[in-house]
Amino acid sequence: MQGTGLRVVEFPSVVQAESKLFGLFTPVEILTLFLISSSVWILLRGFGVVSVAVAAGVFAFLVFMKAMMPEEVGYMFPLYEARFAARKKAVYAHELDTTKYLPSTDFVDGWVMRMKDGYGAIIEVQPVNFFYSTPADQRAFLDSFKSTLDSLDFPIQILSIAAEFNAGRYLNRLMLRLKDEDIAANPILSELAHAYLAGLDEDVRTAIMRRYFVVVTVPKKTEEVAIGELKRRVETVASGLRRGGIPAKLLEREDILALYELIANRTTMPKNYNSAKVVVGG
Repeated sequence: MQGTGLRVVEFPSVVQAESKLFGLFTPVEILTLFLISSSVWILLRGFGVVSVAVAAGVFAFLVFMKAMMPEEVGYMFPLYEARFAARKKAVYAHELDTTKYLPSTDFVDGWVMRMKDGYGAIIEVQPVNFFYSTPADQRAFLDSFKSTLDSLDFPIQILSIAAEFNAGRYLNRLMLRLKDEDIAANPILSELAHAYLAGLDEDVRTAIMRRYFVVVTVPKKTEEVAIGELKRRVETVASGLRRGGIPAKLLEREDILALYELIANRTTMPKNYNSAKVVVGG
């Protein structure tokens, strides 16, 4: 890596194709502000001019809060904060900082994210288990990864996310298995199977796993030129990782949308299980 080896690349955090008044407020947010202020006025309308002043003050306060807050911490907006608190979700500040690199829901060719100031793609990386590796193998992995980073002439983002372990398909198959005649007709076997399923479900709910992604971006140019350069960068990163024995998969539209959903709807993580962001560049 050249220079410091660390470089933050700013990309817009506004969801594409979503109109915003003054570049800050979505129609839903404006409607919410109006409804909150109107509710205050209705509750205090018996106080005459005071009710109007208080309602206007509430509206101005909420507008000021939203305008002063970076998009990455928009969950602090009262309505969002209440929604997430009610659903017992936790969105940590350092994770919000990473999600600003994943702003787009507008896609080209099913895998390219079209953003306001450029284009991007996401590669999911499967981590290497060092437990089963010899010291020589571990050193080979590290040297290969370092060589890949040193060879880059463009910035990338490495995103690490703590997420629940998804065993939904396996649990669903077990549920169907309970209906089979050989189990349903045997009370002892059926009871054991139900107990196993209940215990497994409880364990899965507390299991946490790591998922790792590499975000590759290009500045805004003509679409053909930008996508051509993005393909080169994606192939450079993916091939470098694979040469080092690190599996890498380019995410397509449905996978990227699922990633957005994962970021927004994870359950509360233990306080000591933080996610990390590293941005590296050439």
